[in-house]
Amino acid sequence: MSETVFENSKWIWAEQVDSSADDVVIFRRPFNVDKPPKTAVARIAAENRYFLYLNGKEVVVGGGMLRTGRSGKGFYDEIDLSGYIEKGENVISVIAMFYGAADNKLSAGKAGLLFECPELSVSSDSGFTVYRDRAYSAHPDYAKPKAAGINIKYDATLESMLTGYQKPEFVSNLFVAATELGEYGAEPWGEVVKRPVPLFAGKLVEKCRKIDKRTNVLMGDRYADEYTLTLPRAMNVYPRLSVTANSGDRIEVKSERYEVGGCYEDEGKSTNGFRFEYICKAESQTFEFPQTLYGERLIFSITPGVKVQALGYRESLYGSVDDGELRTDDEFLGALQEKCADTLVGCMREGFVDTPERGNYVLPAAASVGADGAFYLFEDGGVALAEKFMADTLELAENDILYASVYGERKELPSQMLIALSEFGIAAKYYAYVGMNEKLAAFVVAGLKYLAKWEQGEDGFIAPRTQAKCDDLFNCDEKLVLNMLYYSALNNVCRLMEATGDDTHSGFLDDRAQSLKAALDACYDGMGYSSVKGFYDDRANAFAVLSGIADNEEYTGLTRILESVACATPLYEGYVLEALCVMGEGNIALRRMKSRYHDMVENGRSTLSEDFAGRGAKSYLGSVAPLPIMYRYFAGINFDEGLGKIVITPDLRSLGVIDFRLTLEGGKLSGRFAKVKDRVEVFVDNSTGKEVLLLLKSEFIGKDIDGMSEKGFKLTKGKNKFTI
Repeated sequence: MSETVFENSKWIWAEQVDSSADDVVIFRRPFNVDKPPKTAVARIAAENRYFLYLNGKEVVVGGGMLRTGRSGKGFYDEIDLSGYIEKGENVISVIAMFYGAADNKLSAGKAGLLFECPELSVSSDSGFTVYRDRAYSAHPDYAKPKAAGINIKYDATLESMLTGYQKPEFVSNLFVAATELGEYGAEPWGEVVKRPVPLFAGKLVEKCRKIDKRTNVLMGDRYADEYTLTLPRAMNVYPRLSVTANSGDRIEVKSERYEVGGCYEDEGKSTNGFRFEYICKAESQTFEFPQTLYGERLIFSITPGVKVQALGYRESLYGSVDDGELRTDDEFLGALQEKCADTLVGCMREGFVDTPERGNYVLPAAASVGADGAFYLFEDGGVALAEKFMADTLELAENDILYASVYGERKELPSQMLIALSEFGIAAKYYAYVGMNEKLAAFVVAGLKYLAKWEQGEDGFIAPRTQAKCDDLFNCDEKLVLNMLYYSALNNVCRLMEATGDDTHSGFLDDRAQSLKAALDACYDGMGYSSVKGFYDDRANAFAVLSGIADNEEYTGLTRILESVACATPLYEGYVLEALCVMGEGNIALRRMKSRYHDMVENGRSTLSEDFAGRGAKSYLGSVAPLPIMYRYFAGINFDEGLGKIVITPDLRSLGVIDFRLTLEGGKLSGRFAKVKDRVEVFVDNSTGKEVLLLLKSEFIGKDIDGMSEKGFKLTKGKNKFTI
């Protein structure tokens, strides 16, 4: 039974709601308590963002969640306010931001705020007062990005009457009774569900130390002093300033990634991110923009003569700890692993995003890569984001077709969805880390219905669907790639359906898989797989390995192809590397990794780009595949069936030392493998409470193991240490 929420709450806003326009309003709600309660759980939903304060103290920064599309469900946040409540007079204040529905398809289409705190007997209604903040506006001269948000223009000369509104003693006739727009459940908002992902975290840096200044820089029709803040890495941040200025002095803020170039079929095109402007008042002032920018540097263009006291930022992070770590004695791998981690962290928002530079959408293939990395890197495995992706996909589905949401637009991306359903996609990785549950089962059933929508020809091949292009058609054997992906998706869905206890569809899946396998087998020419004579696609041949189409006897030729053909973009490159590792060619995988990612590692940026040549977004979720591959094949950490099987098979052929740490359900798993002169030292600390099998292969560690090619060791809970 679902929990009853917002029984006494109304959707509220300021009067004269213009659903097409960006809007920023401030709410206040005083209340009195004789004794602060031990708990005071508040629920709050907003179209689209809010910042919550209690007695002037920050409670939530950047709350609220975007919808998957105009018809998608909304979300509410749940926060315990008890630590902020004082005896006597208190006041709740909220800055609420609506991203105009004319350009934003990720909202209900109308502004609104919903609030309740039963312990305080406070619910959103006309008892809240509201002020439409005239200091905020959408900048008329800045091009609006596709992403949901506002190019903020803040005029501090208009805020003088609002000083102190977050404190209980504030009194002003500017605040009037809030307008009640509708009951809970009313259209267009509908019902809302509890936020499925953590609230954002992040520390405040009031004064950045790494600042470069250039004077008299021409900015359009005026000159400005340009201050560039260098951040520790590419980050999502709220810019912050403290200055003394004259009335009307201007400060413009953007990141160095404001303009995002295109690549592949969009090469030559570009899109813009957000930028802000602050109009100073005649005194000392501190202001923090209530919207994030993403980049490695913040650029403040300031009217000459303004006295800068401090320029800083507040980081906005996915609300879990990225405590996974993998270190080796290979400097290049260390740099690549760090860039993978920084890229992944920036792409984990209220869902996975393809790139924070464009924002507001995620494609299934990139989500699969991101989830694979998060399961190793994050304390909670980023499980909530994987579940959010699956839930969003189900919500967008129609007539058994699975869609992705691109800026709120429903789009069928067949090859991408096949990856998500495949043996190396998000469903399979989720099953390995979490196991079977209702959420995964619902996604798998929907995947089964989607696979049934595809038509199979008399020749056994699957006919492509709309926009079935693979890897941006980059020198791609599309027919073979698509059919390899479909074959893998059939096998994975069959396996996961059986894990749910339902094997009633196995006949359909097996029959279709057998006829498709026969067609794919016929594409093998003695060297590799190809549907175009004389052309070998690295991706198609990698999928032949990963899907089990290829036999072990074929590995020699396939290895030569994957060693010499390099057509894959970063989104698909991980599958080529993984195929090499599966064939036991970790050395070649490492050489290829160093060759393909060399420029990305050496370019001076902290993140990995959308294209190996540096075109497109400079931080791209689909590029982080080396991170889980390093964990899975170099450290050798593999898990399956919801961590029911954990096997470690380290590969020290090209490495002298491997240190690792990750958090799994039940505790941490850490260890070290090291070649020391003529021996191999092994140390594994198993605090998970789960049985872990250490499988050492003599070929991988360069040592004979009691005359055997491999030997397994069951690792008990606690510290396990021995030498070979």
